[in-house]
Amino acid sequence: PGRVAITHDGREIAGWHFAVQPDKPPTIALVGEAEPTQGGALHLAYALGDDYGVVSAYATFAPLAATGGPRARPLYDAPTMQLTLPRYRVRDGNGETTRDLSSHPWAGAKVMMTLVARWRPSAAPAMAVAM
Repeated sequence: PGRVAITHDGREIAGWHFAVQPDKPPTIALVGEAEPTQGGALHLAYALGDDYGVVSAYATFAPLAATGGPRARPLYDAPTMQLTLPRYRVRDGNGETTRDLSSHPWAGAKVMMTLVARWRPSAAPAMAVAM
């Protein structure tokens, strides 16, 4: 608990009491299993929430096992899958997303999927690159 006050000539003219609550990380989890659709798309149902509200969510994918030795790298980047939110700044809710990833070169491979939820928009710091 804390208190802040505005004084004038040594006399308090306004004051407020406040309590600071630590921010909790956003949560996201599958509801049921990731399922293929009849057309070959990937369907995800998930629950998500945050004390300040989720503003974005996505799924990342990584190969289950590295192949080709310690210096090997894949020919294609892993796909990412933007997830649909039930509403912007959702504090507690459920969402569903269906995306067709069948044209990606990793289609059919066993992968590790990670769901990520964010409570604030974020961007990587700018960096110099040669194109």
